[in-house]
Amino acid sequence: MAAMEIDQVPIAASERVWHTPVNKAFRAMALPFLVRILDIPLSKLDAYKKLFDKHPELNQHVRFVRIIDDYVLDWLAEHNFCVDIPPSNRQWLQLRDFLKGRWPAARFDITSGVRSIAGVAEALEQSDILQNMVAMRWIADHTKLLEDIVNEEVNQALRDEYAYQWSTVFELIRSVTEDQQDYDVKLVSLQIEQKQVETPEQDWVTQRLWQTLRDIPSVDIHTLNIKVSDGVSDSPNEHVPFQRKWPKLRHLSLNVGQDRFEDEPREEEDMIVDIDVDSWISEHPCLEHIDILSWWSIGPLSLENEFPYLTAISLIGCKPGPVGAFLLRHGHKLIELELPTFAKYGGVTAVIKPGLVLPKLRILRALPRVVAALINGRYAPQLAHIELRWTEEYEELMLEEWIYPDSEAACSITCLDIDLFFGCIPAVVEELSSTPYFPRCFPFLVELALAGPSVFGESGGQDDNPVFIFERLWDILQDLEPLPSLRALRLEEGKGEPLRPSEPIEIEAPRAPRKLEYLAWVAPTFNQTQYFRVVHKPVQHVQSRFEVLQLPPTLLILQRLPASFRAHITKEGEWIQSSRSRREHNIFDHTITPPRLLPQP
Repeated sequence: MAAMEIDQVPIAASERVWHTPVNKAFRAMALPFLVRILDIPLSKLDAYKKLFDKHPELNQHVRFVRIIDDYVLDWLAEHNFCVDIPPSNRQWLQLRDFLKGRWPAARFDITSGVRSIAGVAEALEQSDILQNMVAMRWIADHTKLLEDIVNEEVNQALRDEYAYQWSTVFELIRSVTEDQQDYDVKLVSLQIEQKQVETPEQDWVTQRLWQTLRDIPSVDIHTLNIKVSDGVSDSPNEHVPFQRKWPKLRHLSLNVGQDRFEDEPREEEDMIVDIDVDSWISEHPCLEHIDILSWWSIGPLSLENEFPYLTAISLIGCKPGPVGAFLLRHGHKLIELELPTFAKYGGVTAVIKPGLVLPKLRILRALPRVVAALINGRYAPQLAHIELRWTEEYEELMLEEWIYPDSEAACSITCLDIDLFFGCIPAVVEELSSTPYFPRCFPFLVELALAGPSVFGESGGQDDNPVFIFERLWDILQDLEPLPSLRALRLEEGKGEPLRPSEPIEIEAPRAPRKLEYLAWVAPTFNQTQYFRVVHKPVQHVQSRFEVLQLPPTLLILQRLPASFRAHITKEGEWIQSSRSRREHNIFDHTITPPRLLPQP
């Protein structure tokens, strides 16, 4: 093992964690722990094949595997809309040979695109992993892939490919689910986005997808994720998931196609799903987490039945009045709550009704004025994690109305997540740190998240010069230095690019939060989040820039953490994938005191 060529480890497995001061032999000893959790994009399969073929002794250490058909998102862009069949089918067949008998103790979470369903079906049926597959996810976002293509010949070729490949899905579903004693299927996530039925081929694909959902035995389905877009209300298939019960359903995510921040309700004749979804939800008493986008699109919010296990709910796209009634009935159980924007229809006063109590609420995602009202009224005394959504400038945070004058509320906040709609993050941080209240207003803040269109300035973008990037990060760290308990900082830029992963990043800073341990960099357009460990190291020789400031400089070394660092996996092997990307990036669990790193399986 000591002779292993560490630098050949796939980046998704090691994330360059090897670039540390530790000798190579010691790093090789840690490799079995790093391969325990594998997140394998299909496009990187060759790198994993080389690693495990060369070091077969690592196979016994693999326990949790997620395989994602990443071609489903970027194939059209890479191939410039040509008629070539995407390479994912070929990769799935290679995966079949690679997996056969290799990881008998592993649990598998499989995500396949609609275009490669034939390949994945054959791969799974012949690779001896069906009995260990705990999650199946079919991404059939075919209309989105086609909508920008003007070449009708290309359109027809892709539609024909969809229809052919979907003809194989039923055998796979039946082989996995017909014998529940042999197969342990825990989660099915289906996403559908069909804006209009333009051709018989497209309609055929959508019907097969709904039939798949209808035919799956429901006894072990714990999580259900369904996405239905505008323009399908005339199809008889969108009612399929609501025509059956899922006895063990614990997590429900339903996106019915409206913009999550739209405040205007739909007229009754414009409803996408015209059945009583509220009644259907009420028939699933085991639900713990309900996540609905655009409740206006599926009918009024009632949910009058009791849900004894309900701890988290997201209410996006519904009027404040029904939300207030819901909170009166279920608020005493909630640990996590996400509320609509409430630009109209009574707003805060309609939500906060006499008798409201939220004694267990730890996580709140809402507009600043809603947060301020709940805190000032002492409705949520245990609140620890706050996400302030859609703020355009510093004044809209309204900190002077709830955090600064209320020391008790300030002391309870361990995570603050600010989502800026306009402006740049350094300007907000500078204003935040310049207030005289700042040194004492967040004494126990462990995690800070800042998201906006620009981290690096009003012009946006990172510039081609990496020095510019780290100078802005240097400024942010200096402004946050007074936070005595800060252990994690997350930055997200709308158009940001991933930071260089090949070597440790060094930043010289005269001041920085002394307890800072973790830095997360989120690049949404690349669908990538990088996590770093922050190592504080005194600088021996004072640079001239610090001599002017007369402060002892500190060298911050950012060491890339492995992909498994933030993997949230259940004991059954399900990879928890939130329908809200910002939820996925938290490093600490703030539902407990003191906050702890999110658990690993």
